[in-house]
Amino acid sequence: QPHGASPGADRNAAGGGRASGAGFVRSCAVDASPGELLSVCTVSIVPRSGGFRFVCNRDEMLSRPAALPPIRWTFGGVPVWHPLGPGGVGTWFAANGHGVVVALLNRQQQLDTPDPSETGTATKRSRGQIVLALAGASGIVPLRAALGAIEPSHYPAFSLVAVVHREVIVATSNGQRLSLDDLYLSRPLVFTSSSLSDSEAEKRRLPLFDALVLRSRDSLAGQQAFHDHRWQECSEFSVRMQRADARTVSRTAVDVIGRQVSLIYEPLPVET
Repeated sequence: QPHGASPGADRNAAGGGRASGAGFVRSCAVDASPGELLSVCTVSIVPRSGGFRFVCNRDEMLSRPAALPPIRWTFGGVPVWHPLGPGGVGTWFAANGHGVVVALLNRQQQLDTPDPSETGTATKRSRGQIVLALAGASGIVPLRAALGAIEPSHYPAFSLVAVVHREVIVATSNGQRLSLDDLYLSRPLVFTSSSLSDSEAEKRRLPLFDALVLRSRDSLAGQQAFHDHRWQECSEFSVRMQRADARTVSRTAVDVIGRQVSLIYEPLPVET
């Protein structure tokens, strides 16, 4: 869920943030199956002069093969940077030379269901193919057209965030219907979920985002601190999460200033 602006908000109005106190450390209790598939993503977007900074934490089961880091591709003459998942058939993130950034976030109700590319038995396509289909978009209009052409029944449920300059599109599918919501990037935004519990993750991460980013004099430094934050007593719900069978494995940061795009991909070691 986005935090910092409401879905469907007027794109010409400032997004409404929810103020919260600095007491963002909470007790941690969760009941989860040790064999549960974890696929968590925390994305934040901070506006800056002439553009924005987009940061994404990728969480993964330790039993899965490592994904390939982002490399430069070309889509219709446009440079595109994106990683490849272990199956090699899709990706969860892409940025292109037009300043378009797209990220795929899993939806909680399907996080315990493997992507079709991993099972070889499902009839639905990999969600990672959606990002590849959008990766070459030259702006907000072709991006919206490409999103509108998606047949949601062909894919498992998903949520997707796309940014072009100061315009943000949030696409949400339940596997049958696709909805598109528009946000205006007038202030920092965050999107987060957890296979353990979206609501519990939000209770911890959103007040933390308020404290470190929204109320910071330096929102970019706060964004970095937010994506590197871990509660020792509640590491499974931390932004940089870690538990016995899963952890945050990488962080990707993209700076877009006009059409100048710079990307830093950081594999993250296990924290002790």
